[in-house]
Amino acid sequence: MDNCCKIGIFGSNKCGKSAFYIQFVQHVFVENYDPTIESDFRKQIEVDGKVFLLEIYDIKEDELKALKENVIKISQGFFLLYSITDSKSLCECEEIFDEIKKNIGNEKQPPIILIGCKSDNEEERKVSFENGKKVAEKLNLSNFFESSSKMRKNIDEPWMEMVRLIYKNNGKKNEKESKSCKLM
Repeated sequence: MDNCCKIGIFGSNKCGKSAFYIQFVQHVFVENYDPTIESDFRKQIEVDGKVFLLEIYDIKEDELKALKENVIKISQGFFLLYSITDSKSLCECEEIFDEIKKNIGNEKQPPIILIGCKSDNEEERKVSFENGKKVAEKLNLSNFFESSSKMRKNIDEPWMEMVRLIYKNNGKKNEKESKSCKLM
């Protein structure tokens, strides 16, 4: 398949990463996530009349450094996720951004989208929408969304935007395309 997108998902533990991509892939909200469940997914979607295969890599906070670096090297785009109920998780996104920049070296910055998760949890909000947007602008990220996996708000939109950005950034043919994408 020519239209393959490899996307890495990074963020602190319990920020809502798994709920975000499971809601996207399986259309279900998982209240209590078991971290031993498989963390790499594939999903075929249609964006702007074209079919794309997404390979999604969820990187957990405690993953081995070599595994993180490998996912950074093979990914064509990244989601940085934080919880609006945990200001520390937003700071960790900045640290992860620095790690991505360090590992891609002088290459052109790939698309990176910041996602504030758990937006349905207003009563426990610690990070304002404006602060999330300011961090995205400060890091010169491609876009910023707040989402709620529970309410299925802003779940599909970031993925569609990521596909558009990857193909705008890399042209129609992707340099990092792998044989595994062609199996479909």
